[in-house]
Amino acid sequence: DREYRVTMVDITERKLIERTQMFLLNSGWSISGEDFFSALARYLAETLDMDYVCIDRLEGDGLEAKTEAVYFDGKFEDNLVYALKNTPCGDDVGKTICSFPKDVRRLYPTDVALQQMRAECYVGTTLWDSHGKPIGLIAVIGKQPRDNLSLAEAILRLVAIRAAGELERRQVEAEMKRLASFPMLNPR
Repeated sequence: DREYRVTMVDITERKLIERTQMFLLNSGWSISGEDFFSALARYLAETLDMDYVCIDRLEGDGLEAKTEAVYFDGKFEDNLVYALKNTPCGDDVGKTICSFPKDVRRLYPTDVALQQMRAECYVGTTLWDSHGKPIGLIAVIGKQPRDNLSLAEAILRLVAIRAAGELERRQVEAEMKRLASFPMLNPR
């Protein structure tokens, strides 16, 4: 008699990490012309099976955020500026990852957006510039509780590096355009 042993390994997480790496490598170079943050928001919603994805740029003193992309229930929403106080995103600033597998809307009863979308789970991360300063946030939110958010956390850690770089690049470009509009400030 021969004895056979079988080892089963779930490669789903590894495959999703690899797919995310390919998305990051190819985004920005596609013929589609879709904005990087829009493509990222859609990708995160679909890959992580989340109902809401928000990618923000911190404004001024970091007490407000301006959305770069908002993807909710399969479609894009208009960008807006919102106060971070009493929101999970506000508590995220300065943290690497912030997770709530369930009850996020009960933990933040004054966050109107969480209440309206009937949010249950939340994962968010801070985006850091090249000097180690927080410049943005990414949040993914679901209407159903989740037992395990480790895959969502890993993918957000992975995409945060590229998203922060893109956010910082856009800020530098905007500042260069602003300075170029004042020739006396930009002598040649």
